[in-house]
Amino acid sequence: MTRTRPPVTPWPAVQTLNTWRARQFLLTTFKTSGSSYNEPAFYDLLLNRGHELAFYARTEDGRRELVCRHYGGPAPRLLPAEPPDVLEASWGKDWKLVATYRGAALFGESGKRQVSALPLQSFLTVHVSGIGQYGLRTRNKTVELIRIEEDGTTTITCLGRLGPGDDPLALAVEAVPGLLTLDPHTAVDITTDSPYALADAVRLDTAPDRDEMIHLVHEDDLDFFEGEEEELVGYFDNLVPLRLRVNGLLHFAAEVGGEWTLVPVRADSFPTPVLTRTFLSIGYGYDGGGYSSGSGHETIGEIRPGLNVSWGDFKEEIWDRTLTLARGDLAAFAAEHLERLEFGRRILDSLLGTQGDSSETDRDEDDDPDEEWDYDFNAPDIGFEPRSEEGRRFLNALLEAYPEEPETTARIRALLNH
Repeated sequence: MTRTRPPVTPWPAVQTLNTWRARQFLLTTFKTSGSSYNEPAFYDLLLNRGHELAFYARTEDGRRELVCRHYGGPAPRLLPAEPPDVLEASWGKDWKLVATYRGAALFGESGKRQVSALPLQSFLTVHVSGIGQYGLRTRNKTVELIRIEEDGTTTITCLGRLGPGDDPLALAVEAVPGLLTLDPHTAVDITTDSPYALADAVRLDTAPDRDEMIHLVHEDDLDFFEGEEEELVGYFDNLVPLRLRVNGLLHFAAEVGGEWTLVPVRADSFPTPVLTRTFLSIGYGYDGGGYSSGSGHETIGEIRPGLNVSWGDFKEEIWDRTLTLARGDLAAFAAEHLERLEFGRRILDSLLGTQGDSSETDRDEDDDPDEEWDYDFNAPDIGFEPRSEEGRRFLNALLEAYPEEPETTARIRALLNH
């Protein structure tokens, strides 16, 4: 009797791997014929030099093969800034991009060697400290939940069949309502190919206390926070730190509309929320002649579809401040919050074509030294097209925000009718 080999399951969308998954992918690569380099130190050297890893897969003679290539890295760039979707093969089938890793060395001197045991083609993997890991995959149009306990015990549960147009993550959460309900005190590392849907599906089983969570972070014995991440912990006074990463990106919690939601954060030149899109922004340099001189910005943007944010940062004064977060239409949110920005008028004037240059203004000796001529403003960033449907929604909402300024509303109407 001839056994029929089951069809190869298509890979999920390209994933950004966490460290557990990246070690798993790389170790699997070493076992295939697709890699000519089988030394972990070689890849650690690449990562330490600022390169990133791209994993490609193909099936040849019924056997899955993986290959790893590096990209990015320090300037001048001899490699592509982003990996190609396909590596053309001189023989056999082409290689398809299935995952990337952007992070620290994988097999360094820390002694940590946690490696995922979940199927490579899982579209969701969750690692919970002290509990184990679980993941989701699709096989033959069926969604399966794989759970691996700390002792290695594995269980596989069928959650249901996918219909035309069904979202497998939504089906899984409907079948297992507590699937993404997490303890805020636990360290959690997640890899997923749908980070926005996952972030809105995560629920915390208790309301986290900010002071308690900050204390927990500083007492953390898991080395979950490294380097500049510690700057984020006490910075925004309405963000609660969590030991939770999604695709290698740290996520904190914030209460929005009476519900706790996840907010991705990163330590760049400023500790900052991570945006999918900037709607309006202005950057500046401030020279007040003292220690507090420096650079800053004010920004309105989208964290993910349906979750909006407005905030301002001044680099040299790191006091607690608040992110204004809200769900809803980004254009309406931006129109409502533009006038609340300290330099929102400059953004509006630039949009309407009436931007002046305050640096040319004469200054009296009796003037307040902390005036706009102490600032060097960048050109505002307008992240939409005013003539688009979204732009027209924004401009119409602006008319309601400035009802007592006839000159401003006249300019807005002129832009609408242009």
